[in-house]
Amino acid sequence: MTSKNTAFTALARAKAGKGAARATRCTGQIPGVVYGDSKEAVLISLPEKELAKAKEMIRGHLLLGVESTGGAGMYALEQEVLEGKFETPEEKLKRIDAVAAKDLRQVAQDIFVAKNINLALIGPHKDSEIFRKLLSL
Repeated sequence: MTSKNTAFTALARAKAGKGAARATRCTGQIPGVVYGDSKEAVLISLPEKELAKAKEMIRGHLLLGVESTGGAGMYALEQEVLEGKFETPEEKLKRIDAVAAKDLRQVAQDIFVAKNINLALIGPHKDSEIFRKLLSL
């Protein structure tokens, strides 16, 4: 499957921590943190409608992808080879629809932990300490 870049509307948040995240959720927003690009982490909140937008885009991509005979064949092949089982597009759509903001938070908590950060470098460098700082959250 090909991936496309998609823009989502996010707002910056000022406060971090469980209490601030809980307060953000009470306003119908999804709290999050953006990491990367060798910059400080940025606290954000996403409106719940952005999750719905993402799910709708995934649904559309899936349905358009299986519309042709070739696309349907590729879908079946990917299911069997990559997943080890066949899941009909309808079954997959039900699982997509079942995804909630709390599921995304759990996945993010599982992924964005210091023990999972890796960095590979090629080339000469004099001070490895500057790279070690990049590996901490």
